[in-house]
Amino acid sequence: MITEKEVATAPTKIGDLEFTLLYSKVGKKDLGQGDGVSQEPLVNIYLKDKNIPNTYIVNIVSYIGAEKRKNLTPKQLQSGFPINKKVALRYNEKIANINTEIKEGVTCRDFKIIYDAPEEQATFNKVEVQFEYTLLDNTAPVEAIIVRDKDLDPGTDRGTVTTPYEPEGPGQA
Repeated sequence: MITEKEVATAPTKIGDLEFTLLYSKVGKKDLGQGDGVSQEPLVNIYLKDKNIPNTYIVNIVSYIGAEKRKNLTPKQLQSGFPINKKVALRYNEKIANINTEIKEGVTCRDFKIIYDAPEEQATFNKVEVQFEYTLLDNTAPVEAIIVRDKDLDPGTDRGTVTTPYEPEGPGQA
């Protein structure tokens, strides 16, 4: 398990990537659906610097259930970074193949905002995460990333597929 202190002080290797958590916050204000709450994570990814290949910055804004969230266990935090005791960012090393409205079989790195709360929610908290990741040697290329909310209480996931912005054209995420 990776602790908040470790994430803040040094890059951490998970699978074929090296991560640095740059910023994270879980809002305390409860928001309702009428407050502009998105049902899917809002995500962007971009190449950190055109002179530094294979290093990307990812920004995520997500809204998760605010009511009766439970603390995450060490097992639930495997392959992830704690944002606080009840919310974490997890990376799934297996490359996902996603069918989108534009293309079938898009290869994606798979990230999840995980939490454990009752399924029916009337209020939500805003989660903001910014992290950097670097592809290690022999890392398989992908076309995009997928970011999903994962409520560990059985139910459905919500997600967004995003391709990286690179000043010189599309690349590999």
